[in-house]
Amino acid sequence: PRCPEQWVAYRGSCYSFSKEKKDWHSSRQSCWAQGAHLLVISDTSEMDLFKSIQTGCFWIGLRNSTGSVWIWEDGSTFNGTK
Repeated sequence: PRCPEQWVAYRGSCYSFSKEKKDWHSSRQSCWAQGAHLLVISDTSEMDLFKSIQTGCFWIGLRNSTGSVWIWEDGSTFNGTK
């Protein structure tokens, strides 16, 4: 895809790394305002890529809304491998 300037293209998706310090909810809102969502890690190679790109801390799109089930921003359930 054609990604906006300053965004990183990887395997058919575009990624942005903000330098602003925000909490999880503010980061999520900022992504939504740009038509995006927080990072959903689909496999270990993607996780390794982002660990190598980003040396600081960053938020991912994983939340525990029910107290027991972890859900990714794309609606899928975390199962330990994704």
